[in-house]
Amino acid sequence: MNLGFGKKLIILVVLILIGVGAYGGYNYFQQQKSRAAVEEQSTSSKKQEEQKKLELQKKEEEERKLEEQRKLEEQRKLEEQKKLEEAKKAEQLKNLEAQIKKYLDKNVSKVGLAYYDIESGKGFSINGDKYFNAASTVKVPMNMVLFDMVKEGKIDISKSVKYNANTDYEGGTGILQGMDKSKPIPLQTLSDYSIIYSDNIATRMIIRTIGRSEMKKRFGQKVGHTVPTQNTITPNEQLTFLKQLYENKNNNSYYTRLIGIMKETVFHDRLDKYVPQNIVAHKIGNYGAFVNDVGIVYASKPYIIAVYTEGLANANETIAQINKMLYEVHK
Repeated sequence: MNLGFGKKLIILVVLILIGVGAYGGYNYFQQQKSRAAVEEQSTSSKKQEEQKKLELQKKEEEERKLEEQRKLEEQRKLEEQKKLEEAKKAEQLKNLEAQIKKYLDKNVSKVGLAYYDIESGKGFSINGDKYFNAASTVKVPMNMVLFDMVKEGKIDISKSVKYNANTDYEGGTGILQGMDKSKPIPLQTLSDYSIIYSDNIATRMIIRTIGRSEMKKRFGQKVGHTVPTQNTITPNEQLTFLKQLYENKNNNSYYTRLIGIMKETVFHDRLDKYVPQNIVAHKIGNYGAFVNDVGIVYASKPYIIAVYTEGLANANETIAQINKMLYEVHK
């Protein structure tokens, strides 16, 4: 009987151990299952996150491509607009030239014109490389050379120059002919007089100060070729001088002053006859059959013009009318 109880006890213990082991195994399985579920959820979340990143990258790439296409389209439109504007300006230039030639008619051979639109960098010329007597229009590049040498320290603008009756006197335009010249005259005053009054004595005194050969050499350097020793010039050469005066690449403050003085001239029967005088910086010139005017017109769209004539009846009015035509498209 005791033996039977012992066997039963052993069986009971074994059953208990089996139950405990089974319960532990079940718990372990459940833990593993739970851990696997967590890991699966984590993996799924990572995949979703990666998917979102890929979708975001794809979206950003698509937006970038759309932006590039938009910019390319804008660039294409701008280039197309630029071409249309250039074509329009080219047509406008062609029409202007034709209009002026029609106005000049049979007198076209007696006129030299160089025109430059500062905004577009385009222009045209009529007999642009034909030589005319520069007359007093030479006083613009003469003063430019003077002020170049001042900036270089080779001439002192504050100095005064003594009048020499043997070399400096010349009749014609100016006010020094009737003034007392016993005292030296400030160089800056001579410069102003040479432009405002087209004073011939002042001009001779300035050229003597610079040196005629030096002046001519510097003229050649500015236009890129040797210039004649005589006082002759082409419309295109004068245009080159005026462009350099306007651009003032060396920041010469005296160039700026010169432009201001050119606006104060007492002569108003040509370029600024039908154009507001305060926007026209110009210099006239007369010598025998030659009647000229050159300048910079500070319209809303500024431009440069040089007009030379030889043997032309009513030349002053012709020059005024030519500039009026040009001003109409620039005001």
